[in-house]
Amino acid sequence: YAGEKLSDLWKNHPELFGNVDYERFRDEIIESLGDREGLVYRAYDCSTQTLGKEIHVSWSPLVIIEGAYSQHPYFGDVYDFRIFCEVSKEEQLSRIRERNGEVMLERFVNEWIPKENAYFEKYRIKEESELVLP
Repeated sequence: YAGEKLSDLWKNHPELFGNVDYERFRDEIIESLGDREGLVYRAYDCSTQTLGKEIHVSWSPLVIIEGAYSQHPYFGDVYDFRIFCEVSKEEQLSRIRERNGEVMLERFVNEWIPKENAYFEKYRIKEESELVLP
């Protein structure tokens, strides 16, 4: 994949990506981590498919970034410590069902979970983490 632009990677290898705006995450979060004035970002609301209001975050020497795709190699080696949290398949499905309902559960099972698993495997996200929490 070396040398491919992100847009080409996305198009040619969709199984390695989730529903993430990598450029926006890099620009709003990753590139602002050392800014002593803090950072500003807008969270994406899946239910309305829109960006929310600006969220202002003060600078801190400790920053926790959560998300299945936050360790994608696209961002480089920017983290001091990476944690991978595991959950059983049953618990995963239960949480999705409760949060999104039966109709979306089917889409998760058929589309998003396989993509996420392919991403974890391809980029060895669990193996590259310093700590794995069951």
